[in-house]
Amino acid sequence: VPHYVDDVFWNPDRLEAGQNGSEIISSAGAENRDFTTLIEALRGTPIPCEIASSHVRIDGLLRAEHIDAAQLIAGASSNVTMSPKNRVELRQMYGRSRFVVLPLMPSNVDNGVTVLLEAMAMGKAVICSGTEGQVGVVEHGVTGLYVPPRDPAALRTAIEELWNDPERAAAMGRAGREFALKHHKLEDFCSGVKRAIDSALEGGSATADGHVAS
Repeated sequence: VPHYVDDVFWNPDRLEAGQNGSEIISSAGAENRDFTTLIEALRGTPIPCEIASSHVRIDGLLRAEHIDAAQLIAGASSNVTMSPKNRVELRQMYGRSRFVVLPLMPSNVDNGVTVLLEAMAMGKAVICSGTEGQVGVVEHGVTGLYVPPRDPAALRTAIEELWNDPERAAAMGRAGREFALKHHKLEDFCSGVKRAIDSALEGGSATADGHVAS
């Protein structure tokens, strides 16, 4: 069963008049985020960025390192702000964004998939670190762009490329919403879980088409 996005809530049509724009870029989340690289990529640019987070968790071999937002934002450019946001505030932030950036630490799991799908459902292009685990959601050049992890120069190039081409960013956003609705709707997720439960109760294993494997 693929990851889901609440396509009813994360919907640009739910925004009030004037809340859907392209005056900022944004980012969000906590798990394995690399906001340090994002801040460095934006240093010296005029591009305003809002980050929805209060902390960052970076998983290591033995522990998870918790970094406070104030520590990350210290010394950052004046065009970068960071603060926690509730769901409604986060939806409004996506609405104001030309596109959403997801900088990730290298990982073999799909950190960031929730933010990616929320942004895409909101009709926003995405720029994502090309980690080993983050695959199957972003189509490079169609719904967004992949950049190498921990590479501020590459991230800056991608950000400036989309920032300076709002029509392309908007087209990617439309393609992203179409992808999210086709493959990750909440209704389809619920149906998939129900099929899996029904199959298990019948003594078989669930298959992608809902049949019970013998």
